Amino acid sequence: MSAVRTFLVGVLQRAYRPIAKMALEFWAETNIWIDSKESIDNPGAYKRHHAVYAPRILDLFMNDPQWRTLVVMKSSQSGLTFHVLILIVRRIAEMATSIIYVIDSIGKAKDLSKTRLQPLLKTCKATRIDVEATEDKKINTLVYEVLNAILRLAGSGSAGQVASYPADLVVGDELDKWLMAAGEAHKWLLLVQRIKRSELGKAIGFSTPTDETGITYQCFLTGSQHKYFVPCPHCNHYQEITHDHLRFSHCKDASGKTYDLQRVLRETYMECESCKGRIEEDHKLEMMLAGEPRATNYREIEVEGEKQMVPNWTPGEMSAHISDLYSMHPKSSWGVLAFEFIQAQGNPGKLHDYTNARRGWPIKKTIASVAAKHILRLRVNYKRGKLPVLPCVVTMQVDNQGDHQKWTMLGMLPNGSAYLIDYGKTLDRKELLEIAKRQIKAGENERLVSVQSGIMDEGGKDGTSYEVRKFCAPLFPFFMPCKGRGGMQVRNTVHFSDSKLSKGGNEVIPVCHFDDDAFKRELYIDRIRKYDPVKTAEFDLPRLFLPMDIDEEFIRELCGEELVREIDTNGNPQFVWKSKPPNDYGDCLKMGCVQWNVIGHKFQPV
Repeated sequence: MSAVRTFLVGVLQRAYRPIAKMALEFWAETNIWIDSKESIDNPGAYKRHHAVYAPRILDLFMNDPQWRTLVVMKSSQSGLTFHVLILIVRRIAEMATSIIYVIDSIGKAKDLSKTRLQPLLKTCKATRIDVEATEDKKINTLVYEVLNAILRLAGSGSAGQVASYPADLVVGDELDKWLMAAGEAHKWLLLVQRIKRSELGKAIGFSTPTDETGITYQCFLTGSQHKYFVPCPHCNHYQEITHDHLRFSHCKDASGKTYDLQRVLRETYMECESCKGRIEEDHKLEMMLAGEPRATNYREIEVEGEKQMVPNWTPGEMSAHISDLYSMHPKSSWGVLAFEFIQAQGNPGKLHDYTNARRGWPIKKTIASVAAKHILRLRVNYKRGKLPVLPCVVTMQVDNQGDHQKWTMLGMLPNGSAYLIDYGKTLDRKELLEIAKRQIKAGENERLVSVQSGIMDEGGKDGTSYEVRKFCAPLFPFFMPCKGRGGMQVRNTVHFSDSKLSKGGNEVIPVCHFDDDAFKRELYIDRIRKYDPVKTAEFDLPRLFLPMDIDEEFIRELCGEELVREIDTNGNPQFVWKSKPPNDYGDCLKMGCVQWNVIGHKFQPV
């Protein structure tokens, strides 16, 4: 009974103990021990200089009663998730509390519980004795009853279940990755309602953003839009650290065309927006410690003839942005980030990852259509059936239409640039093999080359998937079948799965499934609509070359897709591709981008 009495006294003491005002970063230095599984680089006692922005934005939010919700667009090395866990441990140690934590899947919730949260609770000086005394009965994977606190974790699929419990702190992790049914309001909005009964209730949501239609960016826009401002070590001017302030164009080789990547790693610096002074990586810690989060979402009004700036955010809604440019991690130095940015040029997938994960910024989507003028400017001085350069590989793409096929042939360069060699229409798939055998004169020496890789769409009229697979099976991998997917079906940009050659049969063939929207963006926006000869030359970006004698039919079919903005049933914006058939040759060139994604690594220099 004495042990029970001691435990109950401890609970009552904590329930009525006033909350400490110590800043989170200093509290963590006093109480937190970092497990080696949490951080391979910095295990041991917490050091506040390892992350500065994350704990300060959390302190600003938690200590100011005007804020009820905080949504953060974060980068991969922001340290925000870890500091939210530290905040949870602190609340458990200091006050009676009910907490709900929802992440995008139940598997991740269990993993976060076992590998991150439990080690923090067990090693924290303020909680470890009580946890060790009660863990056998009070802690399971997803529900904690520790001290005088109740913590419930869940995956987004079961967010509705935990949302039936009251809470004074709600946390939503990786909001943009939560699975949502078409037309359904985001579950984060449902969870936020749980804090309404608590006078001091707070809700914290965060995610690496996806695109501008994602919940994280939409909440960022309606919130305070806090950003971290740091002083220049030369003139003391406070400013953001942004990608646009990085300078690395001086790091090119003697030719002036190619970046010396070792110099980029060593010599990238930040330029002050005021005095234009050179700010080195070594200045970052000093700047970060002297910096502060500031709201930036203001609008200008006129009062009695005087202009004033007033808040433009929804009352109670704080939002913030954190990028890896602020990270103190060695793998997120300005030189490393510049290196990754250069390496991502010409690869939409890598560039999207860099924008989302490193800059913590969403992919910008705008309405876009391709016109004849965009096609014609891609022409260079050669004619169909020939190649002005020697390619590393010749590829063939086939858009299947059931009763006929449209095809294109491309000559690829190691950087992913594609020369259109020829295109046409066949009524019999067998003709495709004869076309693939054609000898093409390439380069100044007119070396003879022919198709080495083919790809064929399973779609088209009359459900021809099985016919395409049977055609490709004896030729695979020379010819591979493919199928584009979109919406909720998409899990990877490109992946293969074994598919049956006939209904109910046992024979299978690998089918290439690809993110249709991603490769439409690569072709129609990156390679056609936004083609920039200056930027293409600076970064050696892949481009599309067209012969001078393309005809009106080809041009018309490349203008057959447009990206439009629509509003869903909940009033949320979304961007969708709309087709204006015929667009068969456009589909062929899109498959060429898919094909290079699969085989291109074989032809790129190490």
